[in-house]
Amino acid sequence: MERSEYIQIIHKDKVVTTLVGSLLYEKSIAASKDILSTKIKIPIHFEHRPDLLAYSIYNDIDYWDKFLEINNIFDPFEGLRSGDEVVV
Repeated sequence: MERSEYIQIIHKDKVVTTLVGSLLYEKSIAASKDILSTKIKIPIHFEHRPDLLAYSIYNDIDYWDKFLEINNIFDPFEGLRSGDEVVV
């Protein structure tokens, strides 16, 4: 990858190089949205529970954060309500 695809931030007085927040990162999220175009409505028993939803869809709770990110949900207690339509 080219150096310009990374960004540098200072965290706890140390310089950290990351892809998060870079143009490449934003493009990969946009590409994921194109690939993952199946939409569902959140069932009542998954309200505010991205971990359970990720497990039921992907058989792995470790995808809960990616699921929220792809759906632009920053707070599962505000943005993951029963009846909401989300991309999986």
